[in-house]
Amino acid sequence: MKFASHLFACTLGAIIAGYCSYQWLEHSRSVTPLPSIQVVRPIAPPPPTPSGPSATTLEQVNRTNADLKARLAKAESQLSENNTLLVQTRARLEELRRPMTADMSSSTLSAQLKSGESVVTGGYLLPDGKRLYAFVQPTVQLVNGENLVRINSRVRAITDDAGSAVGLDGLATNAANTIQHGEVWFADEQAAVLSLLDESAGTDALAYPALTLRSGGSGMLELNGLTLKVTPVLGADQQTMDLEVRLEQQSAPAGN
Repeated sequence: MKFASHLFACTLGAIIAGYCSYQWLEHSRSVTPLPSIQVVRPIAPPPPTPSGPSATTLEQVNRTNADLKARLAKAESQLSENNTLLVQTRARLEELRRPMTADMSSSTLSAQLKSGESVVTGGYLLPDGKRLYAFVQPTVQLVNGENLVRINSRVRAITDDAGSAVGLDGLATNAANTIQHGEVWFADEQAAVLSLLDESAGTDALAYPALTLRSGGSGMLELNGLTLKVTPVLGADQQTMDLEVRLEQQSAPAGN
């Protein structure tokens, strides 16, 4: 009897334990699982992409552009100077060629001298047997703050004897047209020679009015069939100059 009671108690305990396990399992199935938590880490934005060239690159480009502009301006200035020089050279060439087509006598001289000195040119033969000489004396003068060149010129037609007496026989020529034919004299030399010639018999004097020119400018005087063209170009010291003188006479000299 005790054994049966004990067996009953064990059986009942097993049934109760099984029932409790069953209930716990059913409860576990009915409970909604909690959602898992996902940690989201912020993502750092990428570094900004440059939208244009760097400051260093822009500076280099600006320097290059400035250099190219300066070169272009220099080239344009040089081209303008070359064009001006070409025009002047052509004009001078035409002037030098005129004696080949015109019935004339001429003398052209380019010389370097100081303010107050003189250029003597000419020496060609005139129809009456005398020779023509031109004396051109440029002097630098300050006018209203600008250095200008005053041109005084005198022309003498003299015999060979009178020319030899004052040392002009070295410039006497039988050529109707000459280039680079002349001499540079000091101011006192010209004054002494002109004074002697004025006292000599058979000397014809012709004085042109004075010209005042800017450096690089040209002046022309025409008187009694003679044309005198003068162009002074002052040097850096404003006292020395390159002087171009051209003397023309529209008639052929005798003896040719």
